[in-house]
Amino acid sequence: SSQVKSSQVKSSQVKSSQPIAQNSGLEWFALIFVIVAGFTLSFLTPIFQIPDEPAHFARAYQISEGSLIGPVELNTSSNKKSVYTYIPKFFFQTKYIHNLFSGDKRYSSGDIVELLTTPLDNTDTIKRFIHGTGQYTPLVYFPQALAAYIARSLGGTAGAVYYAMRLGSVLFVALCVFMSLRLLPEKGLLIFLLSMMPMFLAEAASVSADAVTYGVCILASAYLLSLTRDEEKLTCLQIFTILCLSAAVGLAKQVYGTVMLLYFLMPYKRLGSVKHYLLFGVVVLSVCLASSLTWTYIITVKNGVPVAMVPNEAAKVQMESFTANPLSVLIMCLKSNILSLKYFAKSFMGILGWLTLVMPTWFYVVYAELLIVGAVFGQLKISWWQRLIMFAGALASLIALDVYMYLTWYQTQPDVLSGLQGRYFIPLALMGFAAFSGRPRLQHEKGIALAAGLFSIIMTIVQSYVYFYC
Repeated sequence: SSQVKSSQVKSSQVKSSQPIAQNSGLEWFALIFVIVAGFTLSFLTPIFQIPDEPAHFARAYQISEGSLIGPVELNTSSNKKSVYTYIPKFFFQTKYIHNLFSGDKRYSSGDIVELLTTPLDNTDTIKRFIHGTGQYTPLVYFPQALAAYIARSLGGTAGAVYYAMRLGSVLFVALCVFMSLRLLPEKGLLIFLLSMMPMFLAEAASVSADAVTYGVCILASAYLLSLTRDEEKLTCLQIFTILCLSAAVGLAKQVYGTVMLLYFLMPYKRLGSVKHYLLFGVVVLSVCLASSLTWTYIITVKNGVPVAMVPNEAAKVQMESFTANPLSVLIMCLKSNILSLKYFAKSFMGILGWLTLVMPTWFYVVYAELLIVGAVFGQLKISWWQRLIMFAGALASLIALDVYMYLTWYQTQPDVLSGLQGRYFIPLALMGFAAFSGRPRLQHEKGIALAAGLFSIIMTIVQSYVYFYC
């Protein structure tokens, strides 16, 4: 009996040493907050007033009609081959697409009413080139395309189709945030704060592919981090889930494949042996890479869709320049990133509209402090080398983003790399911020999260209303 008692004591000690992973109920509040804020912003944000939304809308609409890969031809205005599609002309009236960057056009509730009451005419179309989004996978437009298909099938108006696409994004992202919080309550405060950022909410309430990318990457990060808690062997369902998430991340956007490095934070005992652990790790990374390369091969080699945003000749020159002296290019990118740190921070938390709606400076300061609190508190059971993996993954994606921008956006070697925005780092945010985890969960975590969420939502809605309608 004494041996039994001793084993029970040891068992209780082992259990008590495990990180506490109790759900605080934040996942339900996050679900409600994202849906309510997202639905509000879906209607409050005027049509196409999210970066590149006209092109995202055209691509999602194209997919909703069953065309997963669009036709390609030479765009004489830009002198490069581009994907094109035919879209109902109503959506691309001058009043909807002019001065997108200037922010000088003011809207009214009448614009929303006009959208919602105008019948959808699929016979009166206009040809649109969608070079930037034509190469994106159907996965990142699935919620929007499905919503558009349903709205059309029900005889919806032009506005009903457009807003249904935005609401489809909101529901998908809200579900991903909900599941992430259920899986990783230790970092509930951080996940909640990330999902309440103005930039996150605005993209979630748009037709943009970024909405799905955010949801998929944050969910994959939360799932892999949740597997670090114990050493029990993975079940078949868990193995299958890891592989599905790996493929989804690869199809969402290639540069975020480093999220799958979080697999290596798991104890090797979860695969039975070091050999099986390493072999399956190779399989996980290979699935992510293969899904991405397969789509790239189909879209570029088989269908002739160019990846670069510049003419092919310019892209070849940039590639030659990079291969000739990669170190100088990387140093230039590093300098550019350092010079852009302030802009990265602001555009990560939220510069809305077409990068013209800037929040008050004090908002960024307060919310940055909240994010730091969310990063530090909510302890994960990770060692220094596991933190190194997390930092290395985030850094690798940053370098990949820099190189991608250099190769595909410039016709000559730039002195400073521009165009990179803070919102591109949101899919990496959970992995990067969680690496700083070191303190137990806050006692009043839920209260802080709810107060911060309401604060950010109210600020986002008020600032958007004033900017667009006053």
